[in-house]
Amino acid sequence: MSDNKAFLLIPGARIPVNEADRILASLSPESRQALEAIGEDAGQAVPQVFDHGCYRRAPHLVWLWKVITRRETLPHEAPWRWLALGGREQAPELWCLTPYTLKDGRITQTRPELDDSTFMQLTFAIEPIFLKAGLRLQIWDCHWFLTRREDWALTATPAMALPGLTPHEARLEGDAALEVRQMLTEIETILASHPINAERRAKGEPTIDGV
Repeated sequence: MSDNKAFLLIPGARIPVNEADRILASLSPESRQALEAIGEDAGQAVPQVFDHGCYRRAPHLVWLWKVITRRETLPHEAPWRWLALGGREQAPELWCLTPYTLKDGRITQTRPELDDSTFMQLTFAIEPIFLKAGLRLQIWDCHWFLTRREDWALTATPAMALPGLTPHEARLEGDAALEVRQMLTEIETILASHPINAERRAKGEPTIDGV
């Protein structure tokens, strides 16, 4: 007999009471059957609140981080993402930048695809903003990362929790929050007038509206 346990993380499986009827009515018969099968043996639900701030829309990430690391801190996602892409081990003073597209002023679920040429042109456009703030923009396989000599008092909303929010609804917490908000606003301004986005609009392709 093994004492090992397996956990299934299903973000959003517990539907808010005020949204349950609408969401359940929109499910296909197969999806509803799968959801009911999961719920049958779920046992007594034990509510847990992991965060009221940046990770309130991604509590499963906090839970997973605590289980894996045994730490009572918020997740340090960027170093792990860097390693997952094949990069060499980095210090924890690392942040990742994820591009997003806006629709009706809100961040969409689908992230814009960037080829090498587009990625490098945008890199040259936004890099000066970070250099001015003492940050180094690192790139790996069309992904952006920021490094800093000293740790930054900053926690940001994870990329997977951004869809549906306006850019300014995306939480930033810590002493550096105001400085970072100003930088991100500058980047939004640069991207809005960038030739790449003008070309994408003309083609009806998703624009890169911010990070």
